[in-house]
Amino acid sequence: MIAIFGLLFLAAIVAMVVGEVMSRNSQQHFQGVKVRRFGRIATVVFAVLWLLSMSLRVVPAGHRGVVFSRISGVQEHALPEGLNFVFPFVSHVENINVRTNKLSDDLEAVTSDLQQMKFSVVVNYRPIASEVHKLYKEIGTSYVDIVLIPALNEITKMNTSKYNADEILERRQEVKDVITRDLAERMKDHYIAIDEVALSNIRFSAEFEQAIEEKQVAEQQSKKKEYELEMARQDAEIAQTRARGEAEALKIKMLAEAEANQALDKSLTERILQYRVQMAYIERISDKIEIMVVPNESIPLLNMQDFINKK
Repeated sequence: MIAIFGLLFLAAIVAMVVGEVMSRNSQQHFQGVKVRRFGRIATVVFAVLWLLSMSLRVVPAGHRGVVFSRISGVQEHALPEGLNFVFPFVSHVENINVRTNKLSDDLEAVTSDLQQMKFSVVVNYRPIASEVHKLYKEIGTSYVDIVLIPALNEITKMNTSKYNADEILERRQEVKDVITRDLAERMKDHYIAIDEVALSNIRFSAEFEQAIEEKQVAEQQSKKKEYELEMARQDAEIAQTRARGEAEALKIKMLAEAEANQALDKSLTERILQYRVQMAYIERISDKIEIMVVPNESIPLLNMQDFINKK
């Protein structure tokens, strides 16, 4: 934009010079006056446009504009996105990216059990939009190299040293959360927001990784044994339950058979008694047998009480 208005301003000067020449060579004084007047007006218009272009600044999307005045220094406010007005010639605008940015780094640390640890760390960070003028004034635009990377190295190594190697592998989320919290607290004083810290590609020495692998194999075998024991216990419980059910069914069956036998015994006992009475009666009257003929459809009536009394 500045280059365009500069060219226009130059064109206005050329037009004014041409007008002067034309006015001198003109045979009519009136025409010369008109040409000079046109050149002067054009010069003023283009000069105003050029000054206006020097006073306008465009802040891109996702940025804030920090204004530095050659008279008063860094201004206590940041320009928002879009078109903004500043004092020409004495003001400089530095556009600061306030979007979320990613920082990746490879680090080394020592765990609490003195195991050498290598890993990759990724940080999502962003300058605090409302305080970018303070960030620019106190640190500048190289804040990543000046404050973020050193703080990341220090806090990461400090926190990983509180855990042994097994804990770092098993409690990675907890370690990550602690590092994120501490780094965010530290960077808040430098006007930088920390959204997340991620740990990845964690590596130890070859000997330690071999020991970890052997431990994992042993744990898997132990879990397999526990599973087999649990399955055996469940099978035993199932067998016991089945046996109890079969025993209960057998008991019910035996009780039913006993009740049936008791009923049968009672019935047989009554018949035996009846049979013995009849046999005793026959023996009693055997020497006085009389034949009595009764119809086929008749039922003989015997007075058993008289028989017993006579006996």
